[in-house]
Amino acid sequence: MKILKLYFTIIMLCMGKVVFPQVTPTFKGHEQFQLSFNKAIQYPSQLIHRVIPTITMMKVKFDETGTVDSILFSDSAFPQFVEEVNKKKNEIEFHYLLEDIPEASQQDMWILIPIRFDSFIGSKKSEVLTFDMDNLYLFSGKHLKGKFFLYPMIYSVRGQGFPTPIIRSTTENTLKVSKPGQ
Repeated sequence: MKILKLYFTIIMLCMGKVVFPQVTPTFKGHEQFQLSFNKAIQYPSQLIHRVIPTITMMKVKFDETGTVDSILFSDSAFPQFVEEVNKKKNEIEFHYLLEDIPEASQQDMWILIPIRFDSFIGSKKSEVLTFDMDNLYLFSGKHLKGKFFLYPMIYSVRGQGFPTPIIRSTTENTLKVSKPGQ
């Protein structure tokens, strides 16, 4: 009888659901891409002085040769921020995106990159408004369509009297202060 119970228990365990852990992709180029982005982009002084954050989605598309074909921003991006990125886009090392997502140049695919820049003056810190969140996924008033890949967030804090960016590592959940010249 004991053998029958053991046999029945083993069969029940084998018939149960098999669960596999989800594999989280690693983005080896994310940290370098984030550093190049933060090094190239000077957060607009108009936004720092008014203690305004930017939370937006940047859509990047590559052509077949691996060259950036198009960069678009969601409706939550301030025009000053979009202008700064467009001015400095040649200084941003987009090739790290292709190292992490090589199929992006071979398929008709957008890479979506969440970007958040916070600002402060003294103890006054910026706050994200509901309006910004409502427009985060709208591009020219329309929702996202097509094939896209969501890349990890770029995060930076800029403030008056603190010219070097603080960069949060999304993989280690730590803060790093970049030194000039790095």
